Amino acid sequence: MTDPSVEQSDSSDSNIRTIIISNLAPEAFAASGNDERLPLVDRLKLEALRLGPPEDAESRNEEDYYLHRIEHWSNLSSLHRVIIILRDMVSARHLYRFLQSVPEIRDNDVKLSLQENLLSRSKSYDGRQGHNELHICKSPDNFKDNLCGETNSKTSDYDEPEPHSFDVYSDLTRLGIDLKEINSTDQMKELKEDSSGVPRRTKSLTKTLFKPDLKINTNHKKTDCRDAPSSPTITLDSDN
Repeated sequence: MTDPSVEQSDSSDSNIRTIIISNLAPEAFAASGNDERLPLVDRLKLEALRLGPPEDAESRNEEDYYLHRIEHWSNLSSLHRVIIILRDMVSARHLYRFLQSVPEIRDNDVKLSLQENLLSRSKSYDGRQGHNELHICKSPDNFKDNLCGETNSKTSDYDEPEPHSFDVYSDLTRLGIDLKEINSTDQMKELKEDSSGVPRRTKSLTKTLFKPDLKINTNHKKTDCRDAPSSPTITLDSDN
């Protein structure tokens, strides 16, 4: 492994809480054999969630310390790297030192860096910080529970609701759209019948404007293929 470095910045050290593991092999993102249940990147995440608090932590007896300290964990297989963002510098440095000791990182050409959290500078990111709808802890919590065979109703996967059919008459009327302005009386009657939910045979409002006679040509007289069909004659009145 190359010599890890802590990148300094002009901001305070409290914002140095992003760990980047780069130059990972493609095999690190997929299980390499039947004896390994998880790929390397997922094993690193599981070990991080099991890691206890650092010695200088305010609460040494806190359960699931890193479950509540990891804000963001992304396995970027296309870029051969993992990005980890933590809540504070103390937990970031402790996890950084732990990753330095992992043989798969220490004994290979894997780069490890601890640097400033650039996401905190983004206005779009700052505007959403502190809101519960981000659920930043649920992803690692789900990950840990699924591996341990546990279930948690608060962290269960999102269930997609069943789609509901769209009722043209009732739904558009509820939205304030006056269907009478754009539909005839017969069309309104048909829309109301559709909205009632009673199965019926639909009728078409289309009117027949032209119905040519169907005639069968029984004359088998051989025609000259060179004769072109007669074209209609169009007469235009022109003023001289």
